[in-house]
Amino acid sequence: HPEKPAKNNGFNRFYWRAFSRMTQEERKAMMELQAKDPAEFHRKMREAMETLRAADAARRKQIAALAERCRTGSEEEKQAARKELTEIFRQGYTKRLADSRRHLQEMEARMKRLSETLKKKEANADAEIEMMVENCIRGIKPPRPDRHGRPFPGPGK
Repeated sequence: HPEKPAKNNGFNRFYWRAFSRMTQEERKAMMELQAKDPAEFHRKMREAMETLRAADAARRKQIAALAERCRTGSEEEKQAARKELTEIFRQGYTKRLADSRRHLQEMEARMKRLSETLKKKEANADAEIEMMVENCIRGIKPPRPDRHGRPFPGPGK
C-alpha cells in the first residue's frame, strides 16, 4: 500500500536518509518540487529510498558472504576476503565522514548567517523598538508571533 505522507512538511523519517545524501542543489530542487507537486516529490523520495535500501541489502549480502569466506575458505581466500571486507568498510566509513564533514560545513554556514542576522537586529534594536511604540500609539496591533515565537518583522522586511 502507498506510504502516507508525514505531517511535517511531507517528510518522514525514511526520507531523511535519502535527503541527507543529496547535494545542496538537489535538496533545494526537491524542496521546490515538494511545494509545487507533493505527489511527485513523494514518488521521487520513495524511489531514492528504495534505491538506498536495495544497495544496503546487496552490501549486507556481500559482507556476509565475505565473512563466511574468511571463516571457511583457504588461507588465500581468507586473505582476499579480508582485503575486500576492509575496503568495503573503509568506503562506508569514508562516506560517513564526508557526510558528517558536509553537514558540519552547512551548519557552520547557517550559524554564520544567523550571527549576521543577530548583529543586524542588535544594531537596529532602537529603531525596531521605536517603530513598535509608534504603532502602539497609532492603535496598530502587531501581528501575532509566528509558530516559532518570533515577533512581527520590522521596517523594510
